[in-house]
Amino acid sequence: MTGLLPAEISCHLKAFEPGRKLDDYGTAVIRYQNGGLGTVTASQISHGRENDLFIEIDGTKGALSWRQEEPNVLVVRQNGQPHRLYTRDPNAPFMNASGRGACRLPSGHPEAFFEAFANIYCSAYDAMIAVNQGQEIERVNTVFPNVHDGVEGMYFIQQCVASSAQNGAWLPLAHKRARK
Repeated sequence: MTGLLPAEISCHLKAFEPGRKLDDYGTAVIRYQNGGLGTVTASQISHGRENDLFIEIDGTKGALSWRQEEPNVLVVRQNGQPHRLYTRDPNAPFMNASGRGACRLPSGHPEAFFEAFANIYCSAYDAMIAVNQGQEIERVNTVFPNVHDGVEGMYFIQQCVASSAQNGAWLPLAHKRARK
């Protein structure tokens, strides 16, 4: 989302219910190659949350926030300015071609989880057709999950577990098959 690449991770995992084999809660701090920091928190024990995935990005010029439970709204905040709400609208002047292409319904109709998968499937299908026709395709930075995404995801989990076992020790997060 930011284009920043991870360098290291420090993680703490916890199972609160005795006898559980998997962790109920985890928090990780990611140090990026440029020195920036990010956090990831995952919980299966937060009461009243219905798969409440949310993303916040704070930068030097402003901040963005998005919540899965309100998937058509992006909030932009900048110091000294009113908060701006952007809603999904394929015809809005702020929408780029990629954003317009991901919209399947007119504005005002909620799109989210299922439509996101449809966009991934369409992108993967287009790539399969291109390969079948002998064309070269992008194989690393794709809309659909690829082997690099799988490697990065599994390495992230492996390093989180190892870091937690070492009381949150900072461990490398850049994998040789990761994006450059």
